[in-house]
Amino acid sequence: MRNKWNVHPIYWLKALVITLMAVISFPVQLVERIVFSKRIKNAKIKQPVFILGYFRSGTTYLLYVLGSDPKFVSPTTYQVLTPHLFLLFGKGIRKMFDSVMPATRPQDNVKITADSPSEEEFAIANMSPYSLANGYVFPKKIAALFSAITHDQKAKNEWKTTFDYFVKKVMVRNEAKTLLLKSPMNTARIGEILSLYPDAKFIHIHRNPYDVYMSNERLFEKILPKTALNRAKEETLDDFIMKSYAETYTTYLQSKEKLSHTQLVEVAYAAFEKNPIEVLKHVYDKINLGDFDPVFKFLQHEISSTQSYQKNEYSSLSPERIDIINKEWGFMFEEYGYEKKV
Repeated sequence: MRNKWNVHPIYWLKALVITLMAVISFPVQLVERIVFSKRIKNAKIKQPVFILGYFRSGTTYLLYVLGSDPKFVSPTTYQVLTPHLFLLFGKGIRKMFDSVMPATRPQDNVKITADSPSEEEFAIANMSPYSLANGYVFPKKIAALFSAITHDQKAKNEWKTTFDYFVKKVMVRNEAKTLLLKSPMNTARIGEILSLYPDAKFIHIHRNPYDVYMSNERLFEKILPKTALNRAKEETLDDFIMKSYAETYTTYLQSKEKLSHTQLVEVAYAAFEKNPIEVLKHVYDKINLGDFDPVFKFLQHEISSTQSYQKNEYSSLSPERIDIINKEWGFMFEEYGYEKKV
């Protein structure tokens, strides 16, 4: 309703199918909510761990590696895509997704299965209008959506309610584990997260701003043809990347001052890529994630499984774009010691 059927004609059939699926599944959603309401309400979340970092900064790689530690539990692909149904029909949904899903993500060739750890932002998009993942469906409104999520108190309150409900659903069958979550939007939500879970811990991964910009351009280029219901101009998306990155990190740098030295650890993507075990050992020690030695073999196995991964290659930035990035994101170069191009 918020988008007032702002759908391009070529996507009308896709929109109709999505609408029909939502209508058909609604009675089953109600059944799941009723059957599991008490267990969801009573689910406990203690010292959840949040991976932060702007889009395309290495958050997924970090999630995959950390998620191999058996003490952690994260939402899976099939759970975030069917957040209303997975407690009742998880086994069937998992099989269905594995039979139709591609082996890798379209934007970066990262492996993906129905059971891969995924970001809860997609679940929130299925449950509420206040998820930036909805911007991949309606990219014309992505900037306005980002503004509402980060500034409107009603939107923040609804996000908190929806988020807490969903992650408690994830914990219903994983009560003995520690919740591990990753959503780039959470980089600007530290205040909201702490109001829900004062004992939360945070791992922030940052990446060279030039690489972040080029990778986000690639993200929109690859993902929107598969997800969008309308079309946004290239300059609209470029402007969104520039402004949302700057605002996300302005908020983050202010908010991180609220955290104790055992609640936050920051790592550079380049260092993690080069020496992952060394960086992970530092992470475990800094925010007290437990004894590192017993989980080393799990982490090393996941790292080894990605050694053949081929990163995307990008064309070089124009001098004009470099100047804009230097001006708009200059504070991040200074904060984390990245060298500016001239």
